[in-house]
Amino acid sequence: MSPPTSLAVSLPAPNPLPPFLLTTINTHLLTQTTPAITTLQTALLHECQASGWLEAVRLRARELLRSGECTSYEEVLGKIIAEAKGGKKESEKEGGSGRSINGNGGSGSKTDVRIPELLVKEGVRIVRGALEDVVDFEG
Repeated sequence: MSPPTSLAVSLPAPNPLPPFLLTTINTHLLTQTTPAITTLQTALLHECQASGWLEAVRLRARELLRSGECTSYEEVLGKIIAEAKGGKKESEKEGGSGRSINGNGGSGSKTDVRIPELLVKEGVRIVRGALEDVVDFEG
């Protein structure tokens, strides 16, 4: 018996937070007295620009449209979100659509739009700092 080609497993969160704690965290982050959301948005925008990620997303969207792989905004958005979350780049997958429009389908190189690790770490650092008044972190 051959192994399945895709193992999509949905697991519950290891330690789901109690509803009262979720409410407290959301309230704390979204109140006007805590600029956590604005700080997070500003810092992540800066990191996106500094890392060149925003330009990479623009380039990838252009590649998808010019190659004919995507023909609508929704298709481009879905494809880029999937790739940004760390999915395999199209050139790493077997097969592919093979479609070529405007002469851009044969290069095989795709712009990498995976979210940079530094960006994730900065976001975690900011959220953690904003929540230190509400939550005791272990480790």
